[in-house]
Amino acid sequence: MIIGHQKQLAQLMELAKQGRLSHGYIFFGEPSIGKRACAETLARYFETLATPPPLLRGEGKGGVHARPLSDAHVIAPDPETQIIGIDAIREMRNFLAQKPNVSRYRTLIIDDAHTLTGEAAPALLKITEEPPSSALIILIAPDHEMLLPTIQSRLEKFYFSPVEEKEIAQWLLKDCGASKEDASRAASRAFGAPGVAWKLLNDQRFKKLHSDAKKFFALHGKERRDFIKELTAQDDDIPPEDAFHFDRFLEALIREAMPLSARNTPFFRACLKLREQANYFNLNPRLQLTALAESSG
Repeated sequence: MIIGHQKQLAQLMELAKQGRLSHGYIFFGEPSIGKRACAETLARYFETLATPPPLLRGEGKGGVHARPLSDAHVIAPDPETQIIGIDAIREMRNFLAQKPNVSRYRTLIIDDAHTLTGEAAPALLKITEEPPSSALIILIAPDHEMLLPTIQSRLEKFYFSPVEEKEIAQWLLKDCGASKEDASRAASRAFGAPGVAWKLLNDQRFKKLHSDAKKFFALHGKERRDFIKELTAQDDDIPPEDAFHFDRFLEALIREAMPLSARNTPFFRACLKLREQANYFNLNPRLQLTALAESSG
């Protein structure tokens, strides 16, 4: 089921019923808050006129939905480079050029659209300027300001706000088999993002990320500096999915810092500021984390 965001989903479905759906939208809001799940639920509705509960990403063999859709296609960043390049644009064009099989629309979902390269973004703009009549293009990003202004002007925007902590905890308890204690703890650290709460309980890599964040707080001085060096070391033999991601580690630090924030408010604020800057600037993880560590004592 979709956790929260029922208003956005109902509004989009009603627009589709009335034939007033735009050719493109930007779904923006914090990561793992439910933007992609809503986009895929919408695409499934177009094909089946039903909204079955989507599987969370990673469950089943087909990602969010176990059964693939014939008239929907998801573009996501390359696992190794973490960007969406010009080759993906060709893939988008080929998909949208085909007529729908069972749906009224060919729904193209571009996840993490803010990772489009400088070459790919203008090419996408051309697609949005003259889309096929059956095209529905949904861009997903943390903030619409991270996209080209010209792309923003072509698409309508839907903001996805954080889901209430109580609603996330109830979902984890009733639908995900979590204990009351685990559900409450995960929901309190999820910042209103159901996907984050689920991963805190079920995703081993995510758990490791938070274990490293806790270790960051436990260490001091040279031990902490050595740990940062170890974390941020580049190793070509490490699979892309296991590589260090600066933005994800910062988010883990923020979540783990929440219970400590009353004692160390300046550090908590510094984490939040650094996370925002990481969205827009190419920062050196080792230097930034070392400076952050020194600020926290």
